[in-house]
Amino acid sequence: MRGEREIALEACINNKSACIGRGHLTPYTQKVFLRLERIGNSINALCSADGEEWFTAGHAEFIVDDPVEVGLFAIAMIDRTIYHGAYPDGTAIRFQDFPTVDGLGTM
Repeated sequence: MRGEREIALEACINNKSACIGRGHLTPYTQKVFLRLERIGNSINALCSADGEEWFTAGHAEFIVDDPVEVGLFAIAMIDRTIYHGAYPDGTAIRFQDFPTVDGLGTM
């Protein structure tokens, strides 16, 4: 079951979804910082509430020949059976910046 402020590293393996790792951020924060690192064949997913202190949300070995494309995906749902009246106008998830190893962000 997914929870509030949960961060997950998921994959599609042989056309089946798989949860590889999970993290949880507390206390509540308006912004969530996500980082996806590839070092050789290792993929690390990290999350942070402030962009300074990072927590592991998952790790996987990803053996593939270069070039490879990876990315971030965000989705959220408010369970109205638990959170009655929360955010009655809805919410939005948006990515603000995509810094790269060389420091040049792309959008």
